Amino acid sequence: MKNKLIALAVILGLIISFVYYKSTEKARYLNPKDIKTISFKALPSPPKVKTIDNKEDIEKIVSYINSIKYEDVKQENINGWQFWIELNGKGNNSISFIGNRVHYNKKWYGIDQRVLEELQKLYDSMDYKEEAL
Repeated sequence: MKNKLIALAVILGLIISFVYYKSTEKARYLNPKDIKTISFKALPSPPKVKTIDNKEDIEKIVSYINSIKYEDVKQENINGWQFWIELNGKGNNSISFIGNRVHYNKKWYGIDQRVLEELQKLYDSMDYKEEAL
């Protein structure tokens, strides 16, 4: 009887963990169809911004953001950003990147440091007028 209770508790714990993981994963998923424009801001100083309005470019940016592997980390009070992406459309949202951290939906996540390099390449590849902030 005791073994059955332990097995049941383990199975229940696994189910709860899986449901929680899927709900947080879905909370981070962005749908490019819901986005009309993206303000893609970059440092170093002076900060610059490109306003992205082409659907193919929006899909490229959103696809990259969705592909990033996010790790839950202890919540920190971090100021500043290297890249700041504002998503405008159905439900506005913003995502800021600094070092190996990303701030999204009022929560910090850990990311691979190479994400910043890829974001810089993505920013540079966008053929839009660059404006000072």
